[in-house]
Amino acid sequence: MLKPIMKKYLAVLASFLMVTGCNSPEASTQNLRTVSLAEFKTLLETNDYTLIDVRSPEEQQPKNGGKIEADALSINFYDDDFAAQINALDKTQNYLIYCRSGNRSSQALSMMREAGFQNVVELQGGKNAWDKALEATD
Repeated sequence: MLKPIMKKYLAVLASFLMVTGCNSPEASTQNLRTVSLAEFKTLLETNDYTLIDVRSPEEQQPKNGGKIEADALSINFYDDDFAAQINALDKTQNYLIYCRSGNRSSQALSMMREAGFQNVVELQGGKNAWDKALEATD
């Protein structure tokens, strides 16, 4: 019969092995996260990322504030083939994603995580946060 201390040790060891054993090597190389506006801007300035706007075409119009950058890739979250468009991207490249408020880009980030993307960074607060910061500097 095992002593209580040994049972506790084995339970902790088993839990550790289950947690670490379930992570695939691919998952451990993923860098998918939501960041502050300041960090997002810093990453954008490196030019090491492809910027993706997941808002609708109407939201991207200049009369509605336009895009963060004119050359941002447009992939409408509401398109029927949104998942296919995302999956067609190179999963090893670096991406910055945003929407209006952070809801759709958060869902896109989850989809990209599941699809095996390695480096995707989402703007916390979306274009609303971006615009608010611009207004504050005027």
